[in-house]
Amino acid sequence: MLAKVSEITLYFWITKLLTTALGEVASDYLFERLNPIVSLPISVVVFIAAMLL
Repeated sequence: MLAKVSEITLYFWITKLLTTALGEVASDYLFERLNPIVSLPISVVVFIAAMLL
């Protein structure tokens, strides 16, 4: 029987940790280096683009 959810493997956890960590680092970098008024729209556009892909 086919599963509706893929098997959670080591690759899943590696990908999850990398994406979570990189997302946090990118967000912190943008908000520390740029004005939050500038970095928020950039973050929203990047998030929407990632969801569309």
